[in-house]
Amino acid sequence: MAEKASVDDNITADRLAEELKQIEQQLVKQRAQYQALLREAKLARAAVNDSSWELADVEQRLRELAEQREGPGDPLLEREIVHLTRQSAQLEERVLTQLLQVDALIERAQIEELALASAQRDWAVREAALRAARNRLTKDGGW
Repeated sequence: MAEKASVDDNITADRLAEELKQIEQQLVKQRAQYQALLREAKLARAAVNDSSWELADVEQRLRELAEQREGPGDPLLEREIVHLTRQSAQLEERVLTQLLQVDALIERAQIEELALASAQRDWAVREAALRAARNRLTKDGGW
């Protein structure tokens, strides 16, 4: 009879240890997902920054050409102004799209951060309970 109880305790202890290991693996996976989102947001911010600088350069060039325009009509100058005006509009659209993507990534990262914090709290509570159960089993001679 005592032998059966000892076997049951060992099975329970093994199950508890396995459950704790699985929970910890889930936490590791969640942390990795969160870090990946942060990296993605950082890269997206860098792309917005690059596009913003490019847009500023195009707008500066447009201002310079507008100042040159005051003289006699130059078809090449007009063509370049039209081209840069289109490029500026495309860049503005790209920057706005990228900003929206960055906002979405940051929102996802914040949600993931909250989920991770909650999972860590849950893990800590579960770990304490599992360790207490394991200690009880150890005291009873099962582990």
